[in-house]
Amino acid sequence: MDISKYPQITIQEIVRESERTRTFVFKSNQIIKYRAGQFITLLFSEKAEGRRAYSFSSSPEVDRAPAITVSRVANGFVSRRLTDQLKVGDRISYTHISGNFTLPETIAETRHFVFFAAGGGITPIFSLIKSLLAVHHKCSLTLIYSSHSEADALFAKELKKLQQQYSFRFKIEWIFSVAAHKMQRRLSHFLLLQFIETYVCDAGSTLFYLCGPYEYMDMIQIVLRTEGIAPQQIRQEHFYIPRLTQPPEPPDIAERTITLRLGGKEHRFRSGYPNSILASALAHNIPLDFSCRSGQCGSCVAKCLEGTVWMRYNEILTDEDLEKGLVLTCNGFPIGGAVILEK
Repeated sequence: MDISKYPQITIQEIVRESERTRTFVFKSNQIIKYRAGQFITLLFSEKAEGRRAYSFSSSPEVDRAPAITVSRVANGFVSRRLTDQLKVGDRISYTHISGNFTLPETIAETRHFVFFAAGGGITPIFSLIKSLLAVHHKCSLTLIYSSHSEADALFAKELKKLQQQYSFRFKIEWIFSVAAHKMQRRLSHFLLLQFIETYVCDAGSTLFYLCGPYEYMDMIQIVLRTEGIAPQQIRQEHFYIPRLTQPPEPPDIAERTITLRLGGKEHRFRSGYPNSILASALAHNIPLDFSCRSGQCGSCVAKCLEGTVWMRYNEILTDEDLEKGLVLTCNGFPIGGAVILEK
């Protein structure tokens, strides 16, 4: 893989959000088409470990230039390079823009949106909130934002300004770990039920967006489902997923023939456990898009036209997606026979 063949974006501005978090604003004259809530996969080396997906904190309907917000991870190869080394004028290669953590194609005027964000999970949600407030003038929004303290809450000033500007439509509940009252320090089952009772008047017309640590979102989803919220009303964006200590094996571990229709070309190769379809494609130098390789982003999604693909892990595809034949190639293995995919 030659990095020079990929498109590049130029850093126009770097904004210090907190001690370890920076927002990178890219030049507005470069053509970057994205939707609020999506992410861009940056490329820093030819190895898989050299690519990372970062959510846009900007809104295409509001902000003139696209921007991502990155938090420095102590041992993070890419995040440390971004926050410690890059400067205005530097160019970054990227592979693609993707993500299903987006707004519906059509939105009813009476639609209510409830956003749950914890820590850096506010980044794609901030993008969604700005787009909703600017374009959909009759929708109401509620944000429940968990952070260590007000000083650590990303975009706090901007969110407060939006709350004042759209006071009749936009409500925010701040949850800080340093709060004086113990019951207000974290989003518990009890507190979540209180928020639902306070803000969700018509559950059937409400969409719920979740972004934060895995356990945090898992708790919220369980409570929402228990309260009768349908799965299609809940949307999640995963930044981190716990590693499976003993990953399950597919029911069929034999090698099968994969036919992949990609970019107007047809590729044929063999794939079978322990190599996923994505791993096998990359081994044959087939440029199949990917980012996380753990079933959490959807970059590697393809449509299964014939055959059966068994997925080890899926936290991104909905039941509707599965009915359409969409599969994750990073966690997908052919079972029962040959498979034909289209990307």
